[in-house]
Amino acid sequence: MILLDTHTFLWWALEPKNLSKKAGIACSGGEKTGLLISSISFFEIEIKVKQQKLSIGMTTEELLNRIKRLEFIKVLSITPEIWIESVSLKWKHQDPVDRVLVAHAKMENCSIVSKDEHIRKFYSKTIW
Repeated sequence: MILLDTHTFLWWALEPKNLSKKAGIACSGGEKTGLLISSISFFEIEIKVKQQKLSIGMTTEELLNRIKRLEFIKVLSITPEIWIESVSLKWKHQDPVDRVLVAHAKMENCSIVSKDEHIRKFYSKTIW
């Protein structure tokens, strides 16, 4: 299983041409072995939609419902352990969404697919 960063998830779902070759291969493989999406990604998407910085052609709730119908995707809830891990990371990067994503990947012992340089430099199991 692999975890998709928010932008990777959106590109995989809506604009796959934006994925790097390695990311595209990882996502395709994940369709067979399983993809993970943190619930914080839907929080991030909704904020950007409300700020009119992002248009996804549907509501965030509709997107979530469509994703939930796909058997190979698991939406991860944020547990107290994830919050604690996200704060405990020895990482100067302060973006709470990125911290939760990395904490989720660590706790799930999986790779994360992300273009984000901060994540790629910090988390060795990043694919891009």
